[in-house]
Formats: sequence, C-alpha cells, structure tokens
Amino acid sequence: LGSAAGALVYGSRSWSWSVPAQYRAALAAMAVGLLVLAPIEHLFVFALVSILAGVPMSTVLASQSVLIAGIAPRASLAECFTWSSTSLLVGVSAGIAAGGMMLEYGSPTQVLLLASATTAIGLGIAGMRERPSNAGPTR
Repeated sequence: LGSAAGALVYGSRSWSWSVPAQYRAALAAMAVGLLVLAPIEHLFVFALVSILAGVPMSTVLASQSVLIAGIAPRASLAECFTWSSTSLLVGVSAGIAAGGMMLEYGSPTQVLLLASATTAIGLGIAGMRERPSNAGPTR
C-alpha cells in the first residue's frame, strides 16, 4: 500500500530536483522508515507504520530506472535494465537470507537496524556518483 501510494505521488507530478537528488532523497527516506520501524513491537502499530515506511520504495525503483535510462547507451538499454533487475533481486534475496539468519540469534529490531544501515550505505555510495561540474580531476 505504501509503495503504491508513493508511486502515485511520484508519478503524478513533475519534480524540480534532479533525478540523482530524487534517488538519494528516496533512499534516505527508506533508511529512515526502516529505522522508525525497528523499535516497534506491537504488530498492529508495526503494520500501520510499515505502510508509511514503504512509500519511498517505488520512488527508489522508478528513479533508479530513469537514471539507468539516462546513462546507458541506447543499444545496451535492455541489457542494462536486466543487470539492474538481477542485481536488485540478488541483493533483496541476500538481505532476506541474512535477515532470516540474524533472527535465529537476534531480534527483529536488530534486523531492521541493519537494513536501515545498509540502505544508508547505499545512499552514501549513490552520493559518491555525482560530482559538481566545476570539480577538477581527482588525484
């Protein structure tokens, strides 16, 4: 529900931010959403908050696709989307497996904190990609 709502909001308007900025903002919102979910123990409250936490999910995926479409050579676009989807699904699968193993020895709070941290790491990596145009060569 949250992701669908996010898709409706994201797709229904024209954004003044650059696509990389949209992508980073959505990743930040996703990391915060996971962080907010971590301490919640009541199942009904968790369900309600998880709807809100899911809002940025579709924005992350949509802006990622727009970034790929803008970077990839036209002749390789299908292959680039395939690699992106494959990477996403491998990462999601590995995260689910790691989370499941962590639950054997830890708590859901710890799993959600780690998920938030790994999303924040992804945000950091995404922020490394875009440099100001007046920046000289790096040494």
